[in-house]
Amino acid sequence: MKLNLKSYILILFTSTIYSQDKINVLSNSKDTYIETYKYYSYNEQYSLTDAIRIGPSGMKILKSSISTAIKWVELNNNYNKQFTKEISRFKAIDKKTYDFYKKYIDQFADEYIITFYGYENGDFKVEIKKHNYDGFIIIDNIEMLKDFKNIINGKSANNEIDDIFKK
Repeated sequence: MKLNLKSYILILFTSTIYSQDKINVLSNSKDTYIETYKYYSYNEQYSLTDAIRIGPSGMKILKSSISTAIKWVELNNNYNKQFTKEISRFKAIDKKTYDFYKKYIDQFADEYIITFYGYENGDFKVEIKKHNYDGFIIIDNIEMLKDFKNIINGKSANNEIDDIFKK
């Protein structure tokens, strides 16, 4: 059986150095894999830092949560309040574990927490992380948040790339 995976890449240039510099999203109708990479200037390469498999229900939660975060960014720009609020949680399994068992096994899945941090000056941070671990994905720029929303919804962050693949 041939898997029809679409791959999208989002390169993050945030105002703060976070745990990832590049996000790769591969998806089909039942599987979505998200990989994060860190850029190391000493060897001019990206190195894989984390790779997870998210099922359909987890992706539904993630998509809804990113849409909520975008709304909260706009609200925080209007009201400029300091607050931290958990948006939602979803379960995902490490890609290597999923590939080994060839299926999702709940006891090997980790819970990921999506948290929104709003700041008084209108800035924000959206963090997706495992409980008590460093951030898996951290975004502090509205354009990058919108780009991330596009790639998890099966669109490219760059329309020129979509046009190339349509031809």
